[in-house]
Amino acid sequence: MSDQFNSKVNVQLPLLPDSDSDSEFNKLIVIYNAIKQLQYGVDQFLDIPPTVKTAAYTIAITDRGNSIDTNANVTVPTEANSGFAYGATVVVTNVGGSNISLIAQAGVNLIMAATAQVSNKTIVPYGIATLRYLGNNNWIVAGTGVY
Repeated sequence: MSDQFNSKVNVQLPLLPDSDSDSEFNKLIVIYNAIKQLQYGVDQFLDIPPTVKTAAYTIAITDRGNSIDTNANVTVPTEANSGFAYGATVVVTNVGGSNISLIAQAGVNLIMAATAQVSNKTIVPYGIATLRYLGNNNWIVAGTGVY
């Protein structure tokens, strides 16, 4: 058994019906199209869609499940200002050549994974930070090039 994940949905379609019935053929077309849509839907969840920002930015609920690709500072808002719910995840990728900051709005705790250090964070050039919301304005921050 392979350890690699196969992103393709492999489904064998039934053979064409023996009859000349347009109804049977149309049913197969509907099934085929449904399978293709399912495959497209599954493949979408294998990537983290990027949103490019070139100026200072405050994350929003629409960033949930996405990556903010930026070369500018990113502010993490309070739950009251954003609507994030427990488990929400946002990735911040520094695509520039200088450090950027993750800045906590007043009342927000950015907690470094594995250290429990609570403070604003720095992301080095081409570093990546994953932020996971724990509720009560607490976010876990983890990643390479984050301190």
